[in-house]
Amino acid sequence: MKKKLFIVLIGMFFTYISITTATAITKENHINVEEEGHLQLTYEEFQKLLKQGYTVHEIVKAAHISLYTNKGIEYILRFYKKNGSWQETANHFGVDLEKLKTDQMRKTKRLNRQHKEKIITILANYTSRTPEEINDYLKQDADLHFLIVAAAISKTTNTDLPVIIQYNKEGMSFHEIMKTVHANQKIVFREVKILHQKIKNIE
Repeated sequence: MKKKLFIVLIGMFFTYISITTATAITKENHINVEEEGHLQLTYEEFQKLLKQGYTVHEIVKAAHISLYTNKGIEYILRFYKKNGSWQETANHFGVDLEKLKTDQMRKTKRLNRQHKEKIITILANYTSRTPEEINDYLKQDADLHFLIVAAAISKTTNTDLPVIIQYNKEGMSFHEIMKTVHANQKIVFREVKILHQKIKNIE
């Protein structure tokens, strides 16, 4: 089966979107988005957009909007840069941002709900902790979205997972947490990919 890379991971990694439906970017893969429409963005094209000055967050936003239109990501980004408003951009292309966000979260929550126990077991094995401990973290307002990335950060920096969770409780973003624990973004991405593959195999 052809490896697929869903754009939602890129956004979640930097802006805390969903991580359970994505893998990390590699030069061998493409970013494939398949929902109501189909869009393919190569690694080279993604890097090109970054070099043009667009942020990861902007590329993700444009990619999400493009799912419901027949417009390309770069075209949407150019429009956004002219008006500076994602709401206006979405309205221009006939996309309801709130509905889009709600749909994405609903799909992610459904996946997590259906496979919660299996995902907990995967995280427990990955972090060398018990399923009970993972459940305890979930009771501390940490959710599965967060724990998947937190586990990767913890493992690659030899930082105790509860420390990562505490940073999150204190309101730190993933970017701030990674900077604090001196995480290597590329290495964390690699570990996230490993976790995703394990999760993907349970479906």
